[in-house]
Amino acid sequence: MRKGFTLVELMVVIAILGLLVSVLATATLPKMRKANSEMDKIQMKDCYDELIRATIDEGTRKKLKMEHIAETKGHGFWEAMFKYKVLGREVLRRLVSKGGSDTAADSRWLDEEGGRLAIDSCSWTSPRARNLFEVLGARGKDKAVVFSFNTRNWNNYPDAGVLVLFSETDVPEYVTPETLKDYGWEISPEEWQNPSPLFGLKRPFDGTWE
Repeated sequence: MRKGFTLVELMVVIAILGLLVSVLATATLPKMRKANSEMDKIQMKDCYDELIRATIDEGTRKKLKMEHIAETKGHGFWEAMFKYKVLGREVLRRLVSKGGSDTAADSRWLDEEGGRLAIDSCSWTSPRARNLFEVLGARGKDKAVVFSFNTRNWNNYPDAGVLVLFSETDVPEYVTPETLKDYGWEISPEEWQNPSPLFGLKRPFDGTWE
């Protein structure tokens, strides 16, 4: 009686398993990406809400006006928010997009002398600290992007667009050049593919930085 598999039979089994894995991945990956994109909206909303709560407090409002914080923007803004306890440590992990390659930071860097928030532990842009209230208060034709994906995470969800939070609303949304055109802003395909020059310069991204 023959025992075991022949090489051909083993190869057939491996091929069948590979096909099953491929079919499963095809069915589940789009759903996983959709779930990640929705989670990013929740996390950006949480960061916004925590920041709004913090800025209502008179003590943290004064911190935002301190010289060593006022000029921070983008990654540096978020680093300062945690370093000077404007935001609590529990918010730190919400700075990272689920759809990109950035890695969530733990809070140990806050306890280190001269500790820094890793560049790839922040997926959002932000206003300059001294302009935060101005950007948050922009309305109507002057509304602006408060937060968005930074350049590393810009194309995390090409089918959905880029996640932004406008000053007129507290709900993040995915936008495309067509969406922005409907709002009255013209972003060229070249600018959309290389967004770095948009930040801090071109509406509606002129109030947010990376």
